[in-house]
Amino acid sequence: MSKLPQEADQGEKCVYMAEEGETVSLALRRRVAELEVENEQYKELYSLLRTTSDAESSEIIRRIKASDDPREVLSFIKQAELLLPGLKSASNSSGQSQASSTPSVERTIDRTANLK
Repeated sequence: MSKLPQEADQGEKCVYMAEEGETVSLALRRRVAELEVENEQYKELYSLLRTTSDAESSEIIRRIKASDDPREVLSFIKQAELLLPGLKSASNSSGQSQASSTPSVERTIDRTANLK
C-alpha cells in the first residue's frame, strides 16, 4: 500500500493499492477498470431483480441478504445457468415470465444448492 504524494486536505490520507513498480497513474487506472467491472455486475444483478418474477426476485434478495458480497449471488446464478440451460429464457424481452416448463431462477437456485 502506498500513499499519494499529496494528501487530501480533509484530514484523511489518500491511500491506494499499488503493485510492485506500479505508478500512481497505473494503479488508479487499474482500480477504475476494477470498479467498472464491479459496476457492470451490480447492473446485471439489478436487471435480474427487475425482470424476474416476484418469487424469483424475493429468492435473489434473500440470498443477497445472506451473502457478504452480492456479486457472489450473481456468480451463483450464472453457474446455475450453465448447469441448467434455458434459464436465460425464463423471462422474455418484456420481462414477463414464460411458461412454467422453463426453469426459473428460484428453481434453478434450489436445484444447484444441493450440488455444493
